[in-house]
Amino acid sequence: MTDIKFQLSSARRDLDKVEEKFEELKNQVAKLSNPAGEFKKYESYPQAPNLKRAHGWGYSRDEFLPKGIAEKELGAWFTKCTAICERNKEVENHNSIIFDKAVAFMLSLGLGKTETYKKTSRSVNWSTRESPWLTSIRNQKGSGGGWSRVNDQCTRLSKGIVEREEAKAQAEKQKEKERKAAIAERQSNLKIALIAQKYVPENAVECENDEILEAILGRCKYLCLAHWMRKNRDDWNDGYSYAEIGLNQFTIESVLDQEIDEDISDLIQNWDNDGRVFRDCTHSYDTLFARCDEELLKDYNAFIEMFPGDC
Repeated sequence: MTDIKFQLSSARRDLDKVEEKFEELKNQVAKLSNPAGEFKKYESYPQAPNLKRAHGWGYSRDEFLPKGIAEKELGAWFTKCTAICERNKEVENHNSIIFDKAVAFMLSLGLGKTETYKKTSRSVNWSTRESPWLTSIRNQKGSGGGWSRVNDQCTRLSKGIVEREEAKAQAEKQKEKERKAAIAERQSNLKIALIAQKYVPENAVECENDEILEAILGRCKYLCLAHWMRKNRDDWNDGYSYAEIGLNQFTIESVLDQEIDEDISDLIQNWDNDGRVFRDCTHSYDTLFARCDEELLKDYNAFIEMFPGDC
């Protein structure tokens, strides 16, 4: 009889312990079920703005918004995403705490973080993987990912705005260059036409550049000689050949002409393989240019400037 009473007393103590443990588990479950302890959801980031114009009258499908408007829209979107990111950080911290508590509770029940399994029915060896309960809780915890994508999109869109502005500026620069070139060409053609009409009136439309230059040089013997001397100063690969061409066309009509002829002839006869002598001699090409008619010299210089390679 005594043994039976002892056994009943022991059974009651064990039952009390079970009830106590059960109450503890109920409290734990209640805490997990409490809204304050639930996992919170992350906010989604809004879609990046479309920086192209709405297709409509006067706009093509590929036309982008002006720089100022595009930057304003992109900035507003990024500001909104930044605020969401800060709120998602709070959610992440909260969910991490709940996750740790949930895992601790499940472990207290004796559940393990991993389980063993065979990959196929024919597998000999056992493999290890995360327990489904842990995977389930981890999935409920969620992730606040997406901020790196927002950053990448913002960088890409910002870069696109800069690149389009640079391309636009380059296109405008090229357009302005072409416009100025067209104006210069028209002005040049006009100058050529005027000079040709002035010096080769009988063949102004069809004459070649060398004909115009010959006609200009033919108006003044000093200009002709100076032209060939300066050409020799720039290029003496063939010795004094250019200066000799000018001297052969030079006519002596005065004492000064005789001095000029003797000065240049002496340089040719005593050639020292340096064209710069025609720049530094007594009757240099600069001295001869100074003796030319001002208007004639102006036309000559304008023609030389337009066709430096042909003269």
